[in-house]
Amino acid sequence: MNLTVEYQPITELFRNAHAEGRHFLYEFEVYNLLSLSGSETPPKCSFIPRNAKPMEEEIMSLPGEKAVLKIVSPTIVHKTEVGGVRIVPKTPDKVRSAVRRMLSEVPERYAEWIERRPASAPESYKGLAGTALQNAIAADLKGVLQVQFMPPDSASFGNELIVGLRRTREFGMVISAGLGGTDTELYAERFRKGQAIVAALTELTDGDAFFELFRKTVSYRKLAGLTRGQRRIVTDDQLIECFESFIRMGNYFSPCNPDAPFIIEELEINPFTFTDYLMVPLDGMCRFSTPGERATPRPIPKIDNLLHPKSIGIIGVSAKRRNFGRIILENIIGSGFDRDELVIQTKVNQKMGTGPNRAGSSRKAIMSEIDHSLKRLQLDYVDVYILHRWDWDTPIEETMEAMNDVVKAGKARYIGASAMFAWQFEKAYMTAKMHGWANFITMQNHLNLLYREDEREMLWACDDAGVVCTPYSPNASGYCCHPWGSKHNRSENDFKTAEKYAATKALDEPIVNRIEEVANKRGIPMVQVSLAWVRSKHPVFAPIVGVTEPWHLDDAVASLNVTLTPEEIHYLEELYTPHPIVGALVKGQKYNAGNAAK
Repeated sequence: MNLTVEYQPITELFRNAHAEGRHFLYEFEVYNLLSLSGSETPPKCSFIPRNAKPMEEEIMSLPGEKAVLKIVSPTIVHKTEVGGVRIVPKTPDKVRSAVRRMLSEVPERYAEWIERRPASAPESYKGLAGTALQNAIAADLKGVLQVQFMPPDSASFGNELIVGLRRTREFGMVISAGLGGTDTELYAERFRKGQAIVAALTELTDGDAFFELFRKTVSYRKLAGLTRGQRRIVTDDQLIECFESFIRMGNYFSPCNPDAPFIIEELEINPFTFTDYLMVPLDGMCRFSTPGERATPRPIPKIDNLLHPKSIGIIGVSAKRRNFGRIILENIIGSGFDRDELVIQTKVNQKMGTGPNRAGSSRKAIMSEIDHSLKRLQLDYVDVYILHRWDWDTPIEETMEAMNDVVKAGKARYIGASAMFAWQFEKAYMTAKMHGWANFITMQNHLNLLYREDEREMLWACDDAGVVCTPYSPNASGYCCHPWGSKHNRSENDFKTAEKYAATKALDEPIVNRIEEVANKRGIPMVQVSLAWVRSKHPVFAPIVGVTEPWHLDDAVASLNVTLTPEEIHYLEELYTPHPIVGALVKGQKYNAGNAAK
């Protein structure tokens, strides 16, 4: 492949930014980087410094009848949301007028944006408001970038491409590519894995090999004209050249290269659009560091534990349907893993079929359902059999004796409880204790920073009984993991999320903002702060997290190294007010299983 990446001039871009105290490139510098990478077609652009009057010749030197104007600031990431991107006729008067208007209006609009999302404010703006905040924003504006307007061949879905490099601690440099544009994250959530975005280690691939991976995506099918009504807008060779360019830069500016003058932390072009068979970057960002600024020890012992675990705990295995937990269990057992080193929990009480005896906690239901569960799971026993909610129609003595008999029969090693009132838990526990029956060892209760009702009695009751808590929904179905207002899979697709938290949004928003603020100060994801808080509550033993992506597990494990200070805990808890009970059911209240029952 006839491709030349000019590493020395790219190094000079990093060196000049570093000399100014920056660890990032401005957008026009990213375009310069791409022009030196040997494969891209960045639009022509011209930087107009603040307080400078752009000359007519300079304005008119860019091709086309329109111009794209973009605000340049080290603190503004989402330019469009604050009026920082405009398309205007390319005449001196129109361009000058728009530049003046942007420099005047952007500080005001960005200040309004920050005041609505104080937790997302850059550190230098924390504590500022009103005119002081606007003045600080205005002082940081460097100017406006005039960019050549290059209309895309098509504005239909799938005709934008994202390509990125990212340094990771565990795997080194990673290249990714797929459906681009403002809805990239939404595409990644909605499509099956590998259809919207693909990724690979730069050290283990090249342009051709990564292209073969990319060829399987929806993005490629759209770009190559393989869908109905679509025509090809880019050649395979162009894509391979682009990928190869990114891979070479990733391997050169890599912590694995002992001669690397700088390290690319993140380089992302989102999106590339396509004009007359040209790949045109419309927006880009790049962060970098110097070798030695950040150690990159790889957690070899932890990786070994994942590859060669001594024991495995599986929570959330459905005894009714083949959910993720059930499939994982089947794969683990099928691989020959020692059953004695597995810890498997399942529940009883919910409706499992038609007829009055396929639900509840009567002796008949409990003894029948444990057999059904073991048959479906293809097991001889489960480790913990959980009484999931209170059965108002069955005496607790009958229920607890049946649970005891399940243990005595060798069909369960222990029993646990879930989602009930503290008085119900205490009554069941004392009933078993008085009769010398098997008793609860765990309570799976509802607890997170947005729902703390169990702190009043349940945690105290469990502590007194020597029972540990394994809270479900420790991140409030994702609300504690994302800035307020963000769209994510649970908020968009899970009706139970709305059922649990929709009615208290006004109470919850300021708490989520504080989680984000604490996370930003520590430089860690919000989920690690959320889980660290849950673990700070005694007798919480192990929060139950929903893991659907590898990094979910990474963050959950990383949270074990986070210990919040008393001041941080107080700051996170300070705004909480009582919430309606969610989880435990009062007499006559029916559980809404929704799609889970299908």
